Amino acid sequence: MNTNKVLLLLNKLSIPMQITKNGLEEKSGQGKSFYRLHKDKLNWQFELVEKENNYKVKVLKSFSSESEASKYFYSFQLKRYFFEQYIYPFEQDNKDINIGEPHCSLKDLQEAFNRLNINKSYYSFNGLKKANSILLEPVNVTESKVFFIGEDQKIVVESPIAENWLAYYNTFKKAYKLYLLDKHFEYLLSCGLDTEKLSDEYIKLVLS
Repeated sequence: MNTNKVLLLLNKLSIPMQITKNGLEEKSGQGKSFYRLHKDKLNWQFELVEKENNYKVKVLKSFSSESEASKYFYSFQLKRYFFEQYIYPFEQDNKDINIGEPHCSLKDLQEAFNRLNINKSYYSFNGLKKANSILLEPVNVTESKVFFIGEDQKIVVESPIAENWLAYYNTFKKAYKLYLLDKHFEYLLSCGLDTEKLSDEYIKLVLS
């Protein structure tokens, strides 16, 4: 993957990007900060440019290759896009099931998945580890943990112990993003775009 491929893929989602002399960056409104990939003499940098702070540049991560930098930037953009375009709007339109609220129950979480038609292959409440899924595991009556199970049923992410309602919210966001990621790649294939799927490490970023 390279910056030109990332530009093409993100354009399919109407995420405004532009190629620059030294990389790729978000198109931002006047006075708004933006993220970019920037090539210096040795490395590729993932940076935040703070327009409101005299264009101060913060280097967030460095990469030795354009390919790794491009995959990271692409994953980061998908993470933001899925939340802004799908997760947050669903929360606002379905307040009756308390997603993200202290009184959210396991029944509410299941209802959210039902409304979204998210198959049970994407999540588990019963301790069953399934590849490419989210596992919600109770610790006691009031607390739970959340796991991202990757390829070969390996644990990629293990969350800290949290109150149940927070664990339910974490499960909702992660499982929904996994579902959206699969739908995204199906859409790209339908457009005739040849693109490699993300490895567990990059999916971890999308889910964060």
